[in-house]
Order: sequence, then structure tokens, then C-alpha cells
Amino acid sequence: MIYQPKTIKEVVNEINTKYFLPHIQRELVWLPPQISKLFDSLMRGYPIGTFLFWRIAKKKDITKLEFIKNYKKGKKNEINNSTNKDEYWLVLDGQQRLQSFYIAINGSYGDKELFLNVLSEKLEHEDTDDEENEIIYETKFFKNASDYFIKENPEQKSKSKKLWVKIKNFALLNEDRRDDFIEKLKNDLADDLLHSDARLLERNIKKIHTLVSSIETIFYYLENEENYDKVLDIFIRTNSGGTKLSKSDLLFSMVKLQWKNRDAYREFNQLEEEINIKGEFEFDKDFILKTSLVLIGADPKYRIENFNRKNISIIESQWDRIASSIRVAIDLLTNIGIASKKVLTSKNSLIPIIYFTYLNKLRTYSGDKSSIIKARNAAKNWLLNVLLVNLYSSQTDEMLKRARTAIDKNKGKIFPAESIMANLPPGKSAEFKQETFNEIGYDDGRALLVLALLYPDFNLNAVSATNRPNIDHIFPQDLSDKGFDSEILDNIGNLELLTDTENKQKQDVPFKKWLKSRDISFIKRNYIPSSKDLYAEDKYKDFIQQRREIMFRALLRKL
Repeated sequence: MIYQPKTIKEVVNEINTKYFLPHIQRELVWLPPQISKLFDSLMRGYPIGTFLFWRIAKKKDITKLEFIKNYKKGKKNEINNSTNKDEYWLVLDGQQRLQSFYIAINGSYGDKELFLNVLSEKLEHEDTDDEENEIIYETKFFKNASDYFIKENPEQKSKSKKLWVKIKNFALLNEDRRDDFIEKLKNDLADDLLHSDARLLERNIKKIHTLVSSIETIFYYLENEENYDKVLDIFIRTNSGGTKLSKSDLLFSMVKLQWKNRDAYREFNQLEEEINIKGEFEFDKDFILKTSLVLIGADPKYRIENFNRKNISIIESQWDRIASSIRVAIDLLTNIGIASKKVLTSKNSLIPIIYFTYLNKLRTYSGDKSSIIKARNAAKNWLLNVLLVNLYSSQTDEMLKRARTAIDKNKGKIFPAESIMANLPPGKSAEFKQETFNEIGYDDGRALLVLALLYPDFNLNAVSATNRPNIDHIFPQDLSDKGFDSEILDNIGNLELLTDTENKQKQDVPFKKWLKSRDISFIKRNYIPSSKDLYAEDKYKDFIQQRREIMFRALLRKL
């Protein structure tokens, strides 16, 4: 394998005209400290690693992504739709480093630009045992800063003065303009710099300029392979180090690379954005990919072998129907009052409903038609039940296969909850018992689901802070300081929903006294036992036990 050299300037100047990213790359994951360490390594003469580029011949139809010039959290790489009159190179290995150079020399990171402390130097008496991790040549991102400025640091006498200079102002200049820049800087700061400071300033600016513009520090191998499968294998192998690709990255890379007639990058991002905007969810590509496997009848195990050419091709051909089914099922969630990941404690539990929607080509669960109401209620009751018993907390793949089989046998009918329950793996049960309910505690994800069902008038996603529900302990948690059982205090029987305003009013008021200020509707709404004898603090265990029974009966009625 023969490596060829280029300067950083040569590559950076052709980013987004010759150098692009393939769809199989992920977004920028490096943080500012990693970018600073890259520049420190560069200035110390350390190797910055090799690069792998993939040459794409003229008129070859492969989607390419642009590097991000001005990075902000969540920003996606845009697709470049320019016609391929000339060949271009895709970066298979080295994206994070090139993206970092591009941001530092031409752009910004979160509205901040990269500066070099041009008075950085290693002093002989500052040798440390941890030299490898020590930063000698300081760089830092600053927002809305002038082109250069001095900062005093009285805590470090040996480095009391720092002169920060914006890197993009000189890194790509020719040598004459660079020298003019240095002279102007020294003249402007003549009153603030010692003679030794001026020499150090000049030395560091010339050093980083030479490393960027003159010395060939990028060593790359150019891959000419035209077989996509071989290129994917190369990509996976070369990305096994550094900031590692997740399994999701690799699987989605395979989908992006092999879709022929659609832009997988755009389609997945659009669907992900659409379904998450409907509530405070965090549905991701993993969820969409796994759901797609179930919908096309494939093995739902999240493994590379299940994302073969055949399955990926079917997912692409059925994409409109897959995406529509996912959207319709998410609409059902919000329709029945589940609009938060805090309430939807298992995303996988939604997949059977999506499959039922897909198989029967349903377009909505909204409306007042008898058939729609029956379908909505059946799916709703099944979903709530499986969430409450944590049915999909284990054996998920086997459960999904069995649910799919049961739904296939009942095509065209109401959501087959009973058939799915009858086809559970050995040892699994969907029966919601008092004992199961009694185990739910404050830190259990199901607690908010229970409270959401028992307090239907509360908007869990209220915009106004005063209307936002708070999970309140009826008998306060600080009673544990008096010897009360903290586990019992955290039990579902001691939890209620109050508005933010109500919670502040109740804050330190003893429960018995607080109740006297509430009307009968408050007591009913909060499932408070009628016996006032139970309101005393020393009766908290009996109170919680009775309230659990009242809540459980109310919950069964809702199911």
C-alpha cells in the first residue's frame, strides 16, 4: 500500500469541491478538546495518522455529503447535488480530523472560532511524567472575540500572559502576507510585549502556518475499488479504531450504501424528525431499522447478516408503507395520551402495533367509525398492559416473532391482543396483578405511566411551568430521617400528581394539615382513602397499602 502526501491547505481548499463524505460516514463526534489536541500534536511534530480516500470516477452516481463549515450541535451534513463532471474523492478514514481542520481554518464550532495562544511554549523546568497527555501548544474556541487579544493569568506566574490569535486569519496566507500579518501584530502590541514575547509570537505563527501550508503532513491512500461491498468492508475495517463506529452506524451505513432509488440519509432523518416532533420521544434509527426488519418478515435480530442485499432492497421498495405505518402508530400514541419517552417505557412494545398497521394498510387510528374505535381501543389496552408488566424487557426478538405470527393469523381483524398473549414464550405472562402493581416505585419507569393513566386531566408535556405536573410524595421523603422506611415512602401508593403551584403550596405542610385545606374533589382525584385515621404520619404504611388497592382497582377499570 503506497501512501501519497499532501499539505493540509491543499486538502482544505478543495473540501466540498473535490473532497466529500460518503453516506456511510457519521456526523462530527469530536469535541473541542479533541480538536485542540489534534493541533497540539501537529505543532509538536507528532504523526496525525493516515487517511483513506475513495476515488469516484466521472458520472458515477454515488451520493456525497458535504463537510460542515460552521458546526452546531445537531447539525446534519448536507447532501451535495452537483453533477459529477469531474471525479471526486470520498473520505473513508480521516473524517473527524479533516472536519476539525476545516472548522478551525475556515469555520466555527458552536459560533466559536479557534484561537492559538502564540506565547505557548514548553519551558525546560516544566517537564512532567504525563507529557503525552499534556497540552503544550494551547488552542481554544472563543465566541465573538476580536482577531487577537491578551489575557493575563496571575495564578500561573510562569505563563501569566496569553496572547490569543485567530488561526483562520493567518493559516492559509502566502508567506509574504503572513509576514505582514506578524509585523502588524507586533506593532499593534508593542507596548504589551517583551522582546522575547515578540520572538515567540513570530516563531509559533510561522510554525503552524508552515505545518498547514507548506509541509506535507497528510499521508493518504487512494482506493480505486468500484465494488461497493468491498468498499464497505474496507470502511468497517479502517474505522475499528479512533472514535469507534457503533453497530447502528455500521448497519445504517449498509442501508445508505445499497439503496438505489431513494436517498436513505434524507428519508430516515425526515422520518426520525417527524415522529419525534409529535412528543418528547427519542425514536432513533435503531428503532426504525429493527421495525423495518419485523415489517418485511425478516429475522428481527439486530445483526449485520440480517441487513443483507435482499432485505435492504425490500425495505427500500416498501419504504413508503413502512414509514406511513410508523407515523400512524406514533399518532395512536399521542391519541391515547402517551407523548413522552417517560411514559413509553419500552419502544419495542410498539412494534407489534406498527406491524398490525402495516399488514392491514391502516391509515389512521383517529375518527369515530366503529371499526376504528375498536381497533384503537384494542391496540391501546394491549399496549398499556404490556408496558405495565414490562413484557418487552427481555426475549424481545422472540416476542416480536411470536407477535408477528399471531397478527398474520388474524389479518383483517381487530388487533389480536388475546392471540398475542396466548403465544408468549414459556415463562412470560401479561397478567397485571396487584402484586406487580405494588412493586412499582418512584424510580420505576412505569410510575409515570400509572400516574398518567390515573390522572388523565394532566398534560405531561405542558408548556407552562405552573401547569406542568410534579410527582409528589404524599408523606414526604424526609420522613426517612425519622426512621420511616424510605422504600415504602417511594412506593407508587405514596405518589400523586400535583401541578407545580400545588406542589409548592404543599411543600413542608404535614399531610393531615394539608388535606384539611383541600375539598372532596381533590381527595377523590388523588385516590385518598376515606378513613381519616390513616392520615397521621405513624399510619403511613396502612395508608399506602389501602391507597394502592384503590389505585389498582381504578387502573383495572381504565384497562
